Amino acid sequence: MDKIKFNSYLKQMEMYLRFSDHKEADFFNGYVAGLRRSFHGEAFGSARDHERFMTNNDKESVGYKFGFREVSPGVTIKEYYEMQKPQKTEKKKRFFFFK
Repeated sequence: MDKIKFNSYLKQMEMYLRFSDHKEADFFNGYVAGLRRSFHGEAFGSARDHERFMTNNDKESVGYKFGFREVSPGVTIKEYYEMQKPQKTEKKKRFFFFK
């Protein structure tokens, strides 16, 4: 990732954070941390924190994984909101046969 792309993603995510509901703050902060880890490498954060983010599935860790994989903020936000929707359960179709 080059510096221009890094700064662009960082500014976009900070804008989302500024105008978002505070319920998503953990996710956005995790994204920024993952993005910084991806850009700066091991110079940012500790190996212990990185391992914790990569193994957990809380909101902050999910955001971290998106940022670390360098997924663009627009795609990240869309996928995040898709994950928040309740999963639909499919009803089994029943067929009734009449003679």
